[in-house]
Amino acid sequence: MHKYNWGNIKNATYLDTDSFRFSSMYARDIFGKTARLLLENGKVKQAGQVARKAYDQLPNRVYSMSDAINYADIIDSLYRSGQSQLAGNVVDRNLNFVAQNMEYLHQLVRDKKNLSFEWNDIQMALDSVDRYQTILLAANDGKRLERVEGLRKQYQEWYGIE
Repeated sequence: MHKYNWGNIKNATYLDTDSFRFSSMYARDIFGKTARLLLENGKVKQAGQVARKAYDQLPNRVYSMSDAINYADIIDSLYRSGQSQLAGNVVDRNLNFVAQNMEYLHQLVRDKKNLSFEWNDIQMALDSVDRYQTILLAANDGKRLERVEGLRKQYQEWYGIE
């Protein structure tokens, strides 16, 4: 873990498509999965260190809807290791992206545009909101939980989901 370093990706003003896809994959498969497995084995401190490394190294912005769900294990590990402020920063950033993009996607649905790949983004957003709800409930983060529940209610109304 101490050898990983990825140049200036954290604060880059531009990332090409491959780089932002790799960063999302790293959030999910390298940092997130490692942190989750450490938590499952009772190694909360180490999981927190991995999650903190992800927080310190990965981009500050969200590039695609998949980022929201791919950061879930990192967020959970930050909360469970006592790094609630950092976890909240990532949750806020990701929820802002989800909410803004879901407004846009909903408008496309309402305008009956020919949607294809957009349905995948809608599903990822719904999955993210559900996963964040579970994490925030366990973390006892009432303010953010209230926001997530509001978004979920809105999306239930829009898409008729339970």
